[in-house]
Amino acid sequence: MFALVPTGQEFFGNKVVIFYENRFGLCPYYKAYDPSQPINGGLPQNISIENHLAVVEKQIKGAIPDENFNGIAVIDIEQWRPLYEMNWGGKDVKHSDTFDSY
Repeated sequence: MFALVPTGQEFFGNKVVIFYENRFGLCPYYKAYDPSQPINGGLPQNISIENHLAVVEKQIKGAIPDENFNGIAVIDIEQWRPLYEMNWGGKDVKHSDTFDSY
């Protein structure tokens, strides 16, 4: 609809800033949905929220240094879906690892 297509997963402009999961704090995920390749612990319960938010704050201030920024900031996280039951297919790796961590 809007044809916003950044190259190389980078989009920092004066009107739109996009943060991808691999460059947003310590977002946990599995590289290529492979349980043997956890990034930042793989699961939310495996990272410190305080550490994650500290990194996020630095990244936001770096990407949007203008305190009067009036554009749009987007957090684009595609490695998981917010509803547990919607994490099917390749995203199912989080199901088994979630139960294994308890």
